Amino acid sequence: MTEYQKRSINGDSGEYFVAYQITKLFGWPCRLYGVDLDVDAEMEITDNDGISTGDIIKIQIKSCGFIDEAINKSVHVDERHILYWKRFCLPIIICCVDLSAEKIYWKPITATETYETKGESNKVSFCLENDVLKRESKEELMELAIPRESKELDKLFSKLENISQNLPDEAPGCYYTDDSIIPIKNQCSEAEKIIEAINTLIVHFPWRLSSIGRNKLRRIERNIQIIKNHCKIYAASSEE
Repeated sequence: MTEYQKRSINGDSGEYFVAYQITKLFGWPCRLYGVDLDVDAEMEITDNDGISTGDIIKIQIKSCGFIDEAINKSVHVDERHILYWKRFCLPIIICCVDLSAEKIYWKPITATETYETKGESNKVSFCLENDVLKRESKEELMELAIPRESKELDKLFSKLENISQNLPDEAPGCYYTDDSIIPIKNQCSEAEKIIEAINTLIVHFPWRLSSIGRNKLRRIERNIQIIKNHCKIYAASSEE
């Protein structure tokens, strides 16, 4: 007869409890994964009308039968989890569940945090007073999924696309005249500044730009370099 191990009982109980509490406290759907992909679940953010914003937070869950520490609780994290989180393109939180007290403690794990893979950095510490998952955590979670700074990304991308549409295409020669060369170079310089700002935001909030958006950004960046090279060739030929 197959035995249902206590470790499995605690792990399953913790996952179900996290999903239940997220739905109860915030009214958000929380999906548990049937396989271990180094994250255990995901919550989907909805607005006040229950409409999905399209933003997801991944969840890693650690369960304890009880917590006897007074102030802080630490959980150990596998090296493979740390390496996986570093590569991830969505925000991730780690939850520690105290099953006896029916409390959840949580912390965000972001792409820009430094996680060494040896020694003390292999554990995450929770403050048992400040890190409790409660109804008021909703705003913090929304800020994690949709940071205020990252909202500039859409505005910058729209501005970049407008500039790109006004630039000549990649075909050399026929679009360049003495009157047009300076405005084209100025537009390229402005576009490069916007690309630099977008890349800075992507470092901190990688999940805010889709793979389609990233491909479009790289394509615009490549086209600008080609146009700049054409401008140099035209300027050199004009001096001859």
